[in-house]
Amino acid sequence: MVRSVCAVSALLVTAAVGRGQEWFQRSSPMSPPGRQQHAVAFDGARGETVIFGGNQLFGPTLGDTWTWNGTGWTQRPVAGPSPRNDHAMAYDPQRQVVVLFGGSVSQTIFQDTWEWNGSNWGPRFTGTVPACCRSASASRSRRTIAWCS
Repeated sequence: MVRSVCAVSALLVTAAVGRGQEWFQRSSPMSPPGRQQHAVAFDGARGETVIFGGNQLFGPTLGDTWTWNGTGWTQRPVAGPSPRNDHAMAYDPQRQVVVLFGGSVSQTIFQDTWEWNGSNWGPRFTGTVPACCRSASASRSRRTIAWCS
């Protein structure tokens, strides 16, 4: 089994591919700027890891989307959620989309939900939900759950 994972920190972005106990660092001619307070989820339908938003160290809040396909990074220049940090993302295997929820920027706390279909972000209207930041999410079977604080 081949596994791909991304590590994103305030200083650098790196990727590794693994088989069993062995992991190998992979480099790409293009990569996202280092960041913190971002969200990342694995898109099972497309076999890609998706990164959105976060803060650059001593820099602005980001609203960019990047994907890692196991061999390289691609910046996706698409319209979508506003720049934010402390949001949650998880893959919904039933609908085959990555779901983004909540987050914040400055004094604004978001309560919106967005879906990534592999090429575009689209808003998802879910009814009344609490605004939250510093959230986490998980996906299991047919459910995607978000925890907020």
